[in-house]
Amino acid sequence: MKFDQLRNRTLDSYRHEMRYRTASAGFRWLEVAAQRTLTTEGAAAGVSGTLNDVTDRYESEQMKEQFFALISHELRTLLAAILGYLELLDEEEGQRLSDDGREFIVVMQRNGQRLMRLIGDLLFAAQVESGTLSPDPSHWRAMRTMTSLRSMRTAIGSDKSWTTC
Repeated sequence: MKFDQLRNRTLDSYRHEMRYRTASAGFRWLEVAAQRTLTTEGAAAGVSGTLNDVTDRYESEQMKEQFFALISHELRTLLAAILGYLELLDEEEGQRLSDDGREFIVVMQRNGQRLMRLIGDLLFAAQVESGTLSPDPSHWRAMRTMTSLRSMRTAIGSDKSWTTC
């Protein structure tokens, strides 16, 4: 169909990628690029094109996606355990700790939550880049803003009065 559009002058060029099965039952990814060629008078002379094997690029993108998924899962699991123990320490031993000790726990919890958000952002970015997630930027920015405001309010103190515009 695209070839007919090139030939009929309704399309100047096109490019797409497709997967082909090889004779050995494997697969290769090929990039097809075609362009309408014209004579010096501007009449259609034909179509020229290229066929490029882009399998290595696809395989490296797949490996990168798997790496991000594995690393983010492993980091989230470890961080969730650390944050859980910090919460347990705060609840069970927090009253017996000095002011500095309680402040250390608060700082570690805050930094742990920040790291959890960064890991989430890394995974989110990898999903967007790979095309496995269609982002809604307005929702993401609003959520990040609300999270930042909540963190600022906690840092300043929840007993302070807040004015919204």
